Amino acid sequence: MKLNYLLEVSEEKKSLFCFSTALILLISLIYFGVVPLFEEAVLAKRECSKINEQVKIYKAFSKTENYLQSEKEQLEKLQSLENRLPQNLQQDVVMADLHSVADGSGVKLKALCQNGKGRSKKQSIVLYLEAEGNYEKLVKFLQAVETEGSFKNLQEFTAKGDEKNGNLEISGVVSAYIN
Repeated sequence: MKLNYLLEVSEEKKSLFCFSTALILLISLIYFGVVPLFEEAVLAKRECSKINEQVKIYKAFSKTENYLQSEKEQLEKLQSLENRLPQNLQQDVVMADLHSVADGSGVKLKALCQNGKGRSKKQSIVLYLEAEGNYEKLVKFLQAVETEGSFKNLQEFTAKGDEKNGNLEISGVVSAYIN
């Protein structure tokens, strides 16, 4: 009986039924298949844009300075400074080192003695010094005091000139540190 009903339906109604069924399937396919994919594509595009912006920031950041190389250089400098700090330090060794630096710079040491402060909490030997020489030799001496041998720091410093012979006299406090 149902089969007879389908045979009796006009061609126009059959076409309308097929068209509406196809239309419902097409709308369902679009709604359940294409729309979620489109939304997912939009989200992926946003995420991709965010990542591209981060990449641009990282590239700009890495161009300003190579931080890994800088860190390596700083570690090497720190190691170099640590190597300059002796494990045990004696006053006569520091004094001999300062005499050697003065001789190498062409500066005359007029006085070199313990400052009276002795060892501080930083494990240092504090010495008072007076030296005489021309400007270039004294600059060379002061640079050598802070860069050569064990780690030394010029803490206090005064200079006065002698107009007669053109020499400068300096006095200052030097601290030599122990690791």
